[in-house]
Order: sequence, then structure tokens, then C-alpha cells
Amino acid sequence: MTKTNKFKIQFIAFAVFLLLNTISGCRKEKNTPDQPPSDSSIIILPPVDESLPAIKGKLVFHSYDNYGDKAKMYIYDFSKNQLTCINCNWELHDPINAHFNTGGTQIVFMAQAVPDGKWDIYTWMLNSKDPPVNLTSSDKSRDEDPKFSPDGKNICFKQTSGSNPGNVRIMDLNGKILQVVTDNKIESGMPYYLLNVPALIYAAGANSNSDIFMVNKDGSHNHAIQQEKNIQEYYPITIDSFSYLFSRWYSTSNKNDQVYKGYLSGAPPVSLLFNTSNANYSDAYPCRDDFVFLSSTRTGTIGGYDLYIANMRTGSIWSLSLYNKSINTSNNELGSCYSPK
Repeated sequence: MTKTNKFKIQFIAFAVFLLLNTISGCRKEKNTPDQPPSDSSIIILPPVDESLPAIKGKLVFHSYDNYGDKAKMYIYDFSKNQLTCINCNWELHDPINAHFNTGGTQIVFMAQAVPDGKWDIYTWMLNSKDPPVNLTSSDKSRDEDPKFSPDGKNICFKQTSGSNPGNVRIMDLNGKILQVVTDNKIESGMPYYLLNVPALIYAAGANSNSDIFMVNKDGSHNHAIQQEKNIQEYYPITIDSFSYLFSRWYSTSNKNDQVYKGYLSGAPPVSLLFNTSNANYSDAYPCRDDFVFLSSTRTGTIGGYDLYIANMRTGSIWSLSLYNKSINTSNNELGSCYSPK
């Protein structure tokens, strides 16, 4: 072999070596699932599921033109795609703010026997032909915001009478007062039971002075757990043993309600991803692990407030009109409560 041919062979081998290394290098630079980009400025977002959530169970809510006007109360059965007005044959005025017991067999709500501003607390067994039972007809107080205890044996609620500005009480299913929980000098209501501990969360104060408090059922250890200065915070609803939902203003100058997730540990609350500063997001109620029902005035609503379901993790949000076109109307749909049963 001549020196010229040997040099040609060596040159070709070296060229092939360079080509293979270049191809190999290109392959190494491609990002695979177990090899994320080396540029730390690139943000990898979680996947967003845009499909309509498959929901079973029931939702109870009310609909009215304005607060104090004649309201209708509905139950929507997701499994049957059935929407039912449950109070259309009741001789009650303005039934609102219903809450299911744990088994989904009974609701408690506030209503007026006559439109005189004296609210009472009523219970009703689902599908019963009997009218609702008034638990507080004998008192002369204004009774509002009822919620079942986790075991379904008691009801917490707000009671206002005489010089009392409104405070939290607990009664049994016969209407007997079992515990005077708070004796605050400011309006206190919207109570909700915590899970696995004998305590409640509630809202105290009004407008910019409204904050979220926690108190033991016996009235001890009454303290604020959410107290943003000059920001309205109200409507607390328990999610699980360590977190809860509540509504609060966007800012001191923007009074649009936003839905927040709060933590009993005292960790900073989180504004949920579906909130927008130009609309109200209110009356949130948890559904499964990641979802929440709520009312909103966001762009695209049919009436003032429409009902929505949203993913707390991704921020995706859907109108309940996608389940049944009759759910949202030209009125305000508010105060939803969900039962998986």
C-alpha cells in the first residue's frame, strides 16, 4: 500500500469518527423526560386537563334576582342530569344557603315563614312529601347560616336577638341550643365545622373589618386565623383536616371577591388560579380532591352570578350550563353545596 492510499484511508476514518460524534452529540442535547433543559429560566408547567369533569352526586343551590327577593332552591343530580326545584310547593319565603348532611339524605337551610326579615332554620329530608321542619320557630331571633356537624347530629348557625349583634350557636336536630359558642361584640356568623377536631371556623366583622376566626365548640381559644388589614375575608368552608376555602377582596381598592385556600397551620393563603381581578368569585364549595364549585360574574355569564366548577390545581373552569343548560339563568345562582352521595 502506498503512503498516499494509507493517508486517504486514515483521513476517511477520521472523518467518519467526527461525523459519528457530531450525531451522538446532537442526540445528547435533545431533551428527554429524564433530562430537563439545563436553562433554569425555562418553566415547566403542569398539564392542564381541559375536559369537562365527570361528576356524580348532587348539588343544591338557590337562585334569585336580588337578596331578599323571592328565591327558588334547586337540587341538580349529576348522575341523572336532573334539575329539580324543591321549594316550588313550599309555603316559605326566600329559602337559601342549604347544606347537605354527610350522607346526602337531608338538607338544612334558612328561610322565612313570611317575608318579615325573621329568618329561621329548617331541615328537610330529600324526596320527602312532607314540608320542611322549622327548628327555631319558637325563638324571637334571626337565625341564619346553618351547617350540619360532620356526624349529622347537630347544627351550627348564627343567631341575632336583642342587642346581640349576631353570634355562633350549636343546636341539636330538635332545635335545642346546646352551646353558646361565641359572645363577640361584633357580628359573627357563617360558621363551619372543622374535621377531626372539636372546633369551628367562622367570619366576624363586616366589610373591610371582616376576618376569619377559629374557636373550640365550647367557646374557648377564640382567635383570628386570617386577618388581612382593610380586606374583607368571609365565607369559610372546610376542605379537609388542614385547609379551608374562603372569599376575600382582590385588594383594598378592588372589592371583587376572590376564592382563596387557607391553612389552619397559619401558612400564607393561596389565591386560586381561576380568579381574575375584573370579576367576582364567591361561595366556593369543595368537590373531590382538586375541584370546587363556585359562583362568578366572570365574562360569559348568563345572569349576574352563574355556577361554575373549577380545578384548584390547574385553574381550568367550566360553566355548569355545560352539564345542564337550565342550571344558570338571568338571575343570580349562589350558595351551592355538594354531596357525592
